[in-house]
Order: sequence, then C-alpha cells, then structure tokens
Amino acid sequence: MTTIQVFDPALCCASGVCGVSVDQELVRFSADVEAIRKKGGTVERFNLSQEPLRFVQTALVAEILEREGEKALPIVLSGARILAKGHYPSREEMERELGLSPAPSHFTAAVAELVAIGAAVSARCDSCFRLHRDRAIALGVSAEEIAEAVRLAKKVRTTADEKFDRVAEGIFDGRSTGTPLPVVQTSGDEGLRPPSEGKTTCC
Repeated sequence: MTTIQVFDPALCCASGVCGVSVDQELVRFSADVEAIRKKGGTVERFNLSQEPLRFVQTALVAEILEREGEKALPIVLSGARILAKGHYPSREEMERELGLSPAPSHFTAAVAELVAIGAAVSARCDSCFRLHRDRAIALGVSAEEIAEAVRLAKKVRTTADEKFDRVAEGIFDGRSTGTPLPVVQTSGDEGLRPPSEGKTTCC
C-alpha cells in the first residue's frame, strides 16, 4: 500500500497551534492527516528540527533541498513521487493517492453536453443541437470545444454513411457477401419490395 511521507520545515510542533500565532494551514493539514489515519491510510511526518537525518537519507528530498533550500519545504512524497512541494496537499489529494476515495468522474456535466451535441449532429436534430449547445455554453464550455465536438460527430456520421452506401451498392452489383433479399409483387401502388420477416420493419 502507498505511504505518504511529509517532510515539514523546522516546527516546534506539527499541530500548528503552538507559538504566538496559529498557523491555520498547518492546523488544517494536521486534521486531514489525522482523519486519513483513522480511515486506514499511512501518513508519516518528519520535522526538520527533530529528524534532520531523515531529510539527508531520503535522496529525492536531499536533492531538492540542495537545489532550492528550505523554502521548498514542506515536501510531500507518495512513494518515490512528489505529491506536493512548498505547500501541503488537500485531504482529497491524499485520499485519492492512498486509494481511500474513488477517483473523480471524467463524465462531468460539460462532457455530457458535448456528447449530446455530437449525438444531435449525427441525428441531424436542430432543436436538440440548440438546446445542448446553450446548456454547454452555460456550463462554461468554449466555442472551440463545441466546434470540435461538431467536427468529430460529422466525421463519424460521414464515415458511417459511406460504409452503409458501399453495403447498399454491393447488394445490387454482386459485391455484397450476403444473399440479396428476394423481391415479391405487392398489390396497389406499393410496387416491388422485399418481404418482411416477422413484424419488425424499418418503414
């Protein structure tokens, strides 16, 4: 399981409530660490004033300190990767890193509207397109992003049309791998059409 390691600057305590003034960011982070530990996550903290050797022994931290100095602290590592530098990460960031909360969904409301725009273009539905375009704009989607959704939808539609046209043409010129449907005579003005199979018909 992943372990988060926090390399704090020189502090008299890690809580943030000691000294003349209260460090609200440190108080927030200490509470987040405690909450994560209660959920089963592993977070280790090292104070520069109390455990300087740990900073030297951790190669990545030692390299950053040599290059940037103590202003780079705090340094927060997730395994061998830098999770944060110069600031403390949020509880949500640490929980995701430790697998304690699900990753955020990429299917946002804005993405849903872009998908709907693409579907409207493919279906050639003017009212649908206008509705979802306006909703997307209200959600902050840019004109460029909407244009890209339209472009992709048109490309998909064109490709599908071309493939279907080739299939339809192949039925009558011998290129189709399937068996052409038999044509039967019908009464009235309906002319010639293939017999329906069951009750399911297109038109």
